[in-house]
Amino acid sequence: MKTNIVLVSLLDRLNKKIATKLSNNYDLYFADVADILSYNLVNEGEIEELCGADYLNSLKQKTIKEISTYENTLITLPYGMFISNDTAEYFKKYCTIVFLKFPESVLDKIKKTTKKEQTKKDMDILSLTYEEHTKLCEDVSDVTIELNKSDFDFCYKKVEKVLDEYYL
Repeated sequence: MKTNIVLVSLLDRLNKKIATKLSNNYDLYFADVADILSYNLVNEGEIEELCGADYLNSLKQKTIKEISTYENTLITLPYGMFISNDTAEYFKKYCTIVFLKFPESVLDKIKKTTKKEQTKKDMDILSLTYEEHTKLCEDVSDVTIELNKSDFDFCYKKVEKVLDEYYL
C-alpha cells in the first residue's frame, strides 16, 4: 500500500488546514508543494528573466517530481498545479490521491475572488466548468470524498473517517 497521501480540492486553504491536522494524527510528515516551491525558487522572476520560462517550469517540475517520492508524507498542492503538466501522474505512482469534492457553489466563490494578477493559465483553469474540474480530479483520484459544506470540523471528521476506512 502507498504510504503517502495527497489531498486535492478547490479550496486550497481548507485543504492545507485539514492536511496539517491529519498529518499530526496519522504521524506523517507534512509537505505543501506551493510552500516548498516558493522556498526553493525564491527568485522565480529573476530565474525566468535570466533563463527563460521553460527553464523555470522544468525546475518546478523537477521539484514536484521529487516531492512525489517523499515517504510517509501527507502532501497538499494547489488545485491548478495538480491538473497541469504531468503533476497528477507523478503523484499517482507513489501516493494515494484523495479528492475533496465540494458543491458547485464553491467554484463560483473562487471565480469571484480571483485576483486580476492571476496568470492566463490560472484563468484558463478557472474557465472550466464545475463538471470539468471535478471530472479531472475524479479521474486520477483513488478516493473522492463528497463534502456538502466547507466547515473545518465537519470536513476534517469526514475525511478522517473515510481515510480510516480506506486504510483498514
